[in-house]
Amino acid sequence: MSKNNLSFADKCKSLNSLCCAKLKNSIKGDGGKLAAAMLLGDKSAIPSHIYRDFSRSGLSHYLAVSGLHVSIITGVVSFILLNLRIKRSYRNILLALFALGYLCLLGFPISALRSVAMLLTVFIAYSLGDSSDALSALGLAAAMLTIINPCVVFDKSFILSFCATLGIVAFMPIFHSLLSKLFESKKQDESEDGKSFGKLIFQRSVSFFFGTL
Repeated sequence: MSKNNLSFADKCKSLNSLCCAKLKNSIKGDGGKLAAAMLLGDKSAIPSHIYRDFSRSGLSHYLAVSGLHVSIITGVVSFILLNLRIKRSYRNILLALFALGYLCLLGFPISALRSVAMLLTVFIAYSLGDSSDALSALGLAAAMLTIINPCVVFDKSFILSFCATLGIVAFMPIFHSLLSKLFESKKQDESEDGKSFGKLIFQRSVSFFFGTL
């Protein structure tokens, strides 16, 4: 098959392979293989002992490109655009285009699809001058993917990705609020004892950590 007859998916796969090869050449050894897996989803070159170590430490999910990876990368791009003093409306458009391009490069995995769909919902809300809501964005992302392919609801990646995100979005604010109130009451009780600023920072950090967990 000639290059001109390649489908869009094949072209994306070819570009992914090219980027992976350049990344592995730039970062030698296992570091380049891990970078290709975490950034571009290519896990074919990862040695078995690295798989084993990640699995034993409970970190094997980091080897698969997910919403976490998409959020970090788009966050870095957003930070760069922000420092370039680009207007928010133009910045949202550029971020949306970047997220879609990155999604094409990855080959449209479910977890990345969910993350990009949510990001696009947030960008659209900001562009229209409205506030975004995480639950609404998650629901819209699930609806969009289901409309495109109804059979996706039986995909375990779809179920795990959306359920995990729903748990974070729905319950993290509750736990964070409860822990913040607990520490706030302790702070008021002990304010007369001259509690140090360092301890207050520690309490807030613990509240945020367990609320997020």
